[in-house]
Amino acid sequence: MILISKVLNSKKKSNLKQLISQDIIRESKKNLYLPISLLIISIIILFLNGSRASLTSFLIFSLYILYYLFSRLNPIKFIYVSLLSLSLVVLSLTFFSINYDFLLSNRNLELISEGHSSSLEGRSHLYELGIKDIYNNPITGNYVERNYYRDSGTYIHNFLGLIQDFGIPSFLSYLFLIFYSVKCFRSLGRSQDCNSITYNGILIVSIIQVVFFRYPINFYPIFIIFGMNLRS
Repeated sequence: MILISKVLNSKKKSNLKQLISQDIIRESKKNLYLPISLLIISIIILFLNGSRASLTSFLIFSLYILYYLFSRLNPIKFIYVSLLSLSLVVLSLTFFSINYDFLLSNRNLELISEGHSSSLEGRSHLYELGIKDIYNNPITGNYVERNYYRDSGTYIHNFLGLIQDFGIPSFLSYLFLIFYSVKCFRSLGRSQDCNSITYNGILIVSIIQVVFFRYPINFYPIFIIFGMNLRS
C-alpha cells in the first residue's frame, strides 16, 4: 500500500524544456498502469496465500485506489482503462475455468468447494464462548481466567475480543481511537500526497480487519494510524 501511494504521487522534474511534455506523459502512464499492476499482483498473491481476511480488506483498499485513479482521468482515458479492466476480468474468469479444481482447493473457496468452512465453524464456537465471558465479566473482562483454563487463542476474532478480555472501559477507549481516526480520513479531493493515501489505505484495511476478522491488540497496523494521528 505504501509503494502504491508513492507511485501515485511520484513527480519527476526536468530542466530541459523540450523534455517536459514527454516527462508529463511518461509520469501520467506510470501513475496509471503501475498502481493497477501492483494491485492485481497483490490480489493474486493474497488469494494464493489463502488469507481471507487480508484478501477481503485489500480488495476494499483496491476499490478505493481505483476510484482515486478514475476520478483523475479524462473521459477517453476512463473508457480505455474500463475496457482494459474488463478484459482482465474476462481473462481471469477464463483462467479460473481452466484451473477449476486447483482454485477450488484454495482456502478462500473452501465454503464453495466443501459446503462448509472449518475455520468459520471454529470461530463461531469461540464467539459463543466469548459472549458468555462478556455477559459474566462486562467491566473487568476475563483475560486471566480465559488463558488459565482454556488457551491463549480462544478469544473472539474481532474487536469484541477487547470486551471479552479487558471489559467495556477498555473497549470504549479503543473505539474512541477508531472514531477519531475515521474523523481524520483524508477526502479524495485532498489526497494529493503520499502520507494521505497511505493513511487512508492502512485505515481502511485496519478497520475491516479488527471489526470482522482480527483480535485488535494483535493487529499492529492500526497502531500506525493511532501514531500518525498523535504526530499530527
